[in-house]
Amino acid sequence: MNQPPRTGTEHTLTFTASREHCIHFETHDLPPVVSTPALLWFMEHAALQLLEEYLDEGELSVGSGIDLEHLAPALEGTEIRCVATVVLAAERNATFRVKAFDGETLLSQGLHRRQVVDAERLRRRLGG
Repeated sequence: MNQPPRTGTEHTLTFTASREHCIHFETHDLPPVVSTPALLWFMEHAALQLLEEYLDEGELSVGSGIDLEHLAPALEGTEIRCVATVVLAAERNATFRVKAFDGETLLSQGLHRRQVVDAERLRRRLGG
């Protein structure tokens, strides 16, 4: 990564919550709601997609940390907007403020860190 993204650079990823993104509380007579791991997956991918355009050939980014709050529920079928904003980026590291929204309602927020690595070196380390 020759040139890291600037602080404040944003990327948005939108998805519609399906059954596979939800946790089910049938025994409590509650409707399915979007799970924390599903929100995390999409919020992480918003950051990953933002960083991809700054990577050099042969590089990829891997998640290296997360601090996340899940603040409000969202129902199956909800369109959820995940926003990743660069807080800090340097040579091989980037930190993002990640947020997920249902309309204007903040569902989740946190900090996500990514590390830039050499894909071939990682492949060898994984035995591939």
